[in-house]
Amino acid sequence: MRLFWILFALVVVYTTPVRADWTPRSKALYEQAQKEQKFPDPKDMIVQSVPMRNGRSFFLVARPINQEPKRWIVSLPGTRGYATDELSLWAKVLNKRAIGIIEVQIWLGTGDGMMSYLAPSQIYPEISRLMSDQAILPGKSMLHGFSRGSSLIYALAALDRVKGRKFFNVFVANSGGMSVDFPESQAIDSGQYGQSPYKGTQWVTVCGAKDPKPERDGCPAMKRTTAWLKERGAKIALSIEDPEGGHGALHTNPENAEKLLDWYMKE
Repeated sequence: MRLFWILFALVVVYTTPVRADWTPRSKALYEQAQKEQKFPDPKDMIVQSVPMRNGRSFFLVARPINQEPKRWIVSLPGTRGYATDELSLWAKVLNKRAIGIIEVQIWLGTGDGMMSYLAPSQIYPEISRLMSDQAILPGKSMLHGFSRGSSLIYALAALDRVKGRKFFNVFVANSGGMSVDFPESQAIDSGQYGQSPYKGTQWVTVCGAKDPKPERDGCPAMKRTTAWLKERGAKIALSIEDPEGGHGALHTNPENAEKLLDWYMKE
């Protein structure tokens, strides 16, 4: 009997998630995001704010009210973007689909340099812990990045597939090409993740033909990135090119987001 209780205690210790606490820094950033929020809170969803364990930022976790999610979207906003606004944009096109969303606050609230954003090596451990705590199984989620967030998902994808738990079965690069200036991209190119770090992955690229920075975020950038991904083992499952779209065409034209979600739920 004594052995039983020892084993029971060990199971509790190793299966109970370690919860993070709000720090003054993470709480202030969350309050800043709420204050600057441009769009109304999503309807028909239960939204939970969760501080990161690093004490610097937070997540928003949203579930449909009346059903358990069959799939998940983990989403990284763009330059100086807030998780609160991006969640509202996604909620507009979900149309009661059985999809949960995790929004990652990557911008730290001031400035626009490299140090103003969490790096992929800081982001992935936080995402991995949260998804484990939320009992989200590997292979049931899509990782989406918009603009600045898109430029980070190439490294996050490599981390997930080569050194992580393979949580994601789809990666969406939305209006943000691979940047050779990022140290993480250079690490991928140098072979630190192997010759085919994206082998077995499916990708969706999104661009607007009228993006004001075509070589960085528009269709030329995404076509260049497509070739780069393929060279490293990725499969491009879907390419959304909006001839009338600008930066952020995925959400400014709801038809594009609907196309992505319809494909994702059938995939």
